[in-house]
Amino acid sequence: MDLLDRYVALASEFGSLMTDLLIEHHENEPELVSMHWKHFDFAVHRSNAIYTLLESGCYWDAEIIARPLIECTVRMCFVCYSPSDTRKELIREYFEDLYQINRLEQSEKAKKSRTIAPAEDRGKILLDGMVLSDGEEEKIRKRWTKKERRALKQRWSFSEMIRVLDARAKPYFDQDLFSAFAHSYGISSHLIHADESGIGVILDREQREEREKQLMNQAHIHNLLDLTLVSAMLMAMGLSIALNSRVKEIHALVEKFNSIHAHKEPVVDELVDKWKDMYKQLHSQS
Repeated sequence: MDLLDRYVALASEFGSLMTDLLIEHHENEPELVSMHWKHFDFAVHRSNAIYTLLESGCYWDAEIIARPLIECTVRMCFVCYSPSDTRKELIREYFEDLYQINRLEQSEKAKKSRTIAPAEDRGKILLDGMVLSDGEEEKIRKRWTKKERRALKQRWSFSEMIRVLDARAKPYFDQDLFSAFAHSYGISSHLIHADESGIGVILDREQREEREKQLMNQAHIHNLLDLTLVSAMLMAMGLSIALNSRVKEIHALVEKFNSIHAHKEPVVDELVDKWKDMYKQLHSQS
């Protein structure tokens, strides 16, 4: 079984376990199950898109999709790893309070875009649909001050959720797995914005000598496959912990995960050795 097949097979096992948990607990934990279904479905489709792009050799396009997959995973785990007595309120806050605050911001942006759109532009119809009435905007502003809106958005920000998760997950993991997302999240963000770092990292890869470029591409594939599997593992384990269900089964799958995760691809080792030699030469010349 090749690398892709091994990762997909284990991710599917995590997915099957999550599906069973969601079906079994949809009556006693309806809010958590509803939120997790939405995020699980989103994560599966993003992971499948990454697999398809990797098979097509579109490594940077796959990297772009890494950010929404990471954010989806972190948000769901933020809820699952939270204290049980706060979980329902967190879910309500996300779907109601945060939604309204985001709608207010979308309305403000739509109004600005509408002022510069040509009168005959069909896009104005879409913009009109995003604009809240004066009464709706006023209602939201009265309910939350600007400071309160900022605090709520900060609580659900990627950096804050990562900080909280690393502390809450310490009893379950030897490493800060959530902080480990930061590098891929950053690369994906640069690519999405097409800034100097995003464009530069692609150009740097293209200018490498052929063998080194092949090694870097293989390492890139390994990293993205690892990302999809870590996502599936963390979401499945979080759901199992939150529901206190199928704990032995999830531990058995985590053992399989640790086996694959600990496996070192020869191409990665070759690349690391090559760079170590290069750095030694540079230091000896300085």
